[in-house]
Amino acid sequence: MDLSIIIISWNTRDILRDCLRSVHDNLGDIGAEVLVVDNASTDGSAEMVEREFSGVHLIKNGTNRGFAAANNQAIRRARGRYFLLLNSDTVVLGDVLGRSVRYMTEHPQVAALGCRVLNPDRSLQPTCFAFPTLTYFFLAATGLHTLSWPKFFGHHRMRHWARDDERDVDVVTGCYLMIRRTAIDEVGALDESFFLYGEETDWCVRFKQAGWEVRFAPVGEIIHLGGASAGRLNERRELLLAEGLIRLHRKHGGVIAAAIAWTLLVSRHLIRAVALGAVSCFGRWSDAAARSKLHWATAGRFAEAWPRRTRTRNPEESTHTLAQSPIRSPARAQSLGRRRRAFRMPRGRGESEMRSCQQRILAVASGGGHWVQLLRLRAAFSGHHVAYVTVNKAYRSDVGAEDFYVINDATRRNWFALPVMGVRLALIFVRVRPTVVVTTGAAPGYFGVRLGKLLGARTVWLDSIANAEEVSLSGRQARPYADLWLTQWSHLARAEGPLFAGAVV
Repeated sequence: MDLSIIIISWNTRDILRDCLRSVHDNLGDIGAEVLVVDNASTDGSAEMVEREFSGVHLIKNGTNRGFAAANNQAIRRARGRYFLLLNSDTVVLGDVLGRSVRYMTEHPQVAALGCRVLNPDRSLQPTCFAFPTLTYFFLAATGLHTLSWPKFFGHHRMRHWARDDERDVDVVTGCYLMIRRTAIDEVGALDESFFLYGEETDWCVRFKQAGWEVRFAPVGEIIHLGGASAGRLNERRELLLAEGLIRLHRKHGGVIAAAIAWTLLVSRHLIRAVALGAVSCFGRWSDAAARSKLHWATAGRFAEAWPRRTRTRNPEESTHTLAQSPIRSPARAQSLGRRRRAFRMPRGRGESEMRSCQQRILAVASGGGHWVQLLRLRAAFSGHHVAYVTVNKAYRSDVGAEDFYVINDATRRNWFALPVMGVRLALIFVRVRPTVVVTTGAAPGYFGVRLGKLLGARTVWLDSIANAEEVSLSGRQARPYADLWLTQWSHLARAEGPLFAGAVV
């Protein structure tokens, strides 16, 4: 057996299906097995694997055991010379699996290997990083790590490297991480005291300490959906990330290093809380107050981020709580029906009149996965005049002869660009005069539904499928302005919104 492919799943049924299909289609002539460890999913992920992929070895856990422990379960059962840790939200492209196996065979000193990772729009997603030193924590706390010059500030994420040549690196990220069995036999499996973050960094450090090499090589490409999603407001997630980083420094640098890491990380949250609170007072950034509140709350609970000697976390505990699909409830199904009917009935028109007239649709989305999902809706726009608005002129070829506009992008990291985006989008509204605004999210979508509501258009907000843990911040901000607010995950739906009517990806 050449390769054992290990995929950890937790409520990612549809994305997992695409991942497994891409693996099956691109195995080539290598001898491989696929192992899926389901961490107590409630969305039917395990049943889907059993029903549609009979050749996959499925391990079903009764509780969410975390990333490291679940991978170790599969490692103990795997038979390959090499193990590939592959995220469930990835799509394997071309011969990357075969080329990776051949590379490992030709380079016996390499313990861990990473490949090129792409966003859904095929732009480069930075993976492989330097070790997260205390210096990096200081730069992150002060915001200096976001500066492009001098290059030292971007050293941790290696932002000035196009991932187009071989290099020894400190850390290969776990979305695609190929490991040599003999290296694991020497240094051991993943440290299960890490629940969600830091485990692959610790592993890479241990490989290098034992004399092995950790390598990036452009042996092929995968698509990673998770990298296209915007950061989510999640206090629990912030605490788990901090705990992993502090635990990493306690293990490899001692208690003093861990204490310094704890201080710098809590300082980062305090500085951001104060800065965002000040920004919110001037109304310069619509979600500044919410983000300030998040950082204050995280800092207030930061004592929980200090790692215990033996992790005592309930293995069933996760970064968020899932609800059952509300569509099973007749009352909630009626609510969805009312929302749909409300959307279909523009002011002053009968339903039959609306169906017979051509709508002017403004389809708005930012880049990456948001744009990919907007394109999946094109069939629904057939017979109507459609104008597309996005942030990347390279997407022009995706929409053929239909009207296409480009605006600047803006995020919480460059909030000063938001007014410019708003003005440019308003000018497009004047030109197009849409009767319907449809968006799959992020800042352009937020401005789109606000302007649409102001100018009397009907508005639809479809949250990105990447937001599987909670509705996006921009979606929550857009809620008052959306006539139809949708999520692509049934467990996130609520009677009061967002509603679930299926998924486009």
